[in-house]
Amino acid sequence: MKTLSYMLMLGALALAAGCVQIEQDLTLKADGSGVVNVAYAAPEAEQTMLQQAAREMLRQTLAVSGGNTRLPQDMTDAEIRKQFAGYARLGVKLEQLTTERKAGRVVRRGVISFKTLDGLARALLPERTVALSRDARGDYLLVQQAGGEKTLSSRLAAIAADDSNPLVAELFKGFRATLRVTAPGRILDGNAAQAEGATATWRFDYDRDAQAVAKLLQRPMRLTFAGRGLTLSPLLHRAGEP
Repeated sequence: MKTLSYMLMLGALALAAGCVQIEQDLTLKADGSGVVNVAYAAPEAEQTMLQQAAREMLRQTLAVSGGNTRLPQDMTDAEIRKQFAGYARLGVKLEQLTTERKAGRVVRRGVISFKTLDGLARALLPERTVALSRDARGDYLLVQQAGGEKTLSSRLAAIAADDSNPLVAELFKGFRATLRVTAPGRILDGNAAQAEGATATWRFDYDRDAQAVAKLLQRPMRLTFAGRGLTLSPLLHRAGEP
């Protein structure tokens, strides 16, 4: 059941149709553990024939990719908790989960803890390559990037990049994602839209940029942070590794 993983993390967060808003904050601590706070809001059901067609296009893509054809907002809290129980061996735990359904929308918030960045990558980013390395100056480089062309993320990115298809506009209109990473040291460099202190922020807004979803799914996310006083273990989790 891969769908939940991409809904919650920095991978294919666009797995829900129409007017989706996502807020994700990942905090990496000095000992390599951390916490992820995530919140998303999405329509509970399609409203028009065009929306239904767009949702069906997405379901077919998931099926072809071997994924679960149920979208995150269709899942119950019990189903989500059951999936996270399987991540305990990797040191990943769902600490809190709340779901509210109001005015035809699903608003879900979760808090996820992890003991190691490697465990987080293996549990929730199976199709992403995640690397943490230290340079000659002692500073750390954290990189996350998409896997190969056959991954679910790549298939979704190909759909999202086709701005000539009216179903694509219906599928992703109103989509906004704000992703933050707070490092255990001051941000020195990276490709985030904004960096202040130890926090880097990436923003993706489909209504402002028709390629926003494709960029979210395919572009690397990179930041360098000060390593003074830190002894984080290097990491290289390649996409597709168990």
